[in-house]
Amino acid sequence: MEESTVQIIALVIAVLSNVFAAMAAGLIYRQSRHQEKMAEFTIFQSLRDRFDSKDMRDALHHLTTYRRQKGRRFAQTWRADFLADVSSAVEIDVHRRLIKSFGTTLAVACQEKAISADLAAKVISGYFIKVHNEIVLPMHAELYSGDRRTSRDHILDCIFEQKLRKKT
Repeated sequence: MEESTVQIIALVIAVLSNVFAAMAAGLIYRQSRHQEKMAEFTIFQSLRDRFDSKDMRDALHHLTTYRRQKGRRFAQTWRADFLADVSSAVEIDVHRRLIKSFGTTLAVACQEKAISADLAAKVISGYFIKVHNEIVLPMHAELYSGDRRTSRDHILDCIFEQKLRKKT
């Protein structure tokens, strides 16, 4: 075989090798993206199951009822009763902490990029946003003497905005 023929064969083999390497890299990337999306969906489903639970439904209902019964100064009334260890206020605190904890979990999942803000917005409802912002946060601020919002609360604000923007 002539030297030029050998060089052409070597060149063809090198080109084919690079083509196959690029195809393999593309397949590996596609597979990793698929696994990433599956992991995100698993987290979404877990959050959705938690959101759809009876405990969450009860917490939202009890907090809304409490707010309606106590009027504008509900947070101050609740704090005074809670510090006096009134059983109904202690029960309301359990509901407050459940909503606050869920919101924090959702924010951390977004902050750590385990779930996109777009998908996180699909987990919650407008009712959750209303209870969180109009009942839970004022109670939290009242309990801890002032606005104690964290960076996670600001992440939640972004998720809430995205959710509300999609409704219109």
